[in-house]
Amino acid sequence: MECESFLEHQRQMPTTLQIRNIIDRIAARQLFCVLTWIYRRLERDAYLKPYHSLGGHLLVGLDDTQYCSSQTIHCECCSSRTHKNGTISYFHSAILPVIVTPS
Repeated sequence: MECESFLEHQRQMPTTLQIRNIIDRIAARQLFCVLTWIYRRLERDAYLKPYHSLGGHLLVGLDDTQYCSSQTIHCECCSSRTHKNGTISYFHSAILPVIVTPS
């Protein structure tokens, strides 16, 4: 941290939009090796051991979320929803896997 104040440090940090513009250009398959590396490290260091159940398996719950919703700003990758009043909402959505345990 080279800034004199924490507030200035936060001002210089990339915004969510800047990060999204970088990440959106990366194909999901390019992240698979990173996710595999993270998973193997978590397994190796036994961080996932408390989550093993049903014969040593990991349970993964899936949830979805919608983000970047707008009635004016949209891109060619947006999903859209037409409301009863005729307005259109544009949005992006994602599926979020979460490791869960019965206990």
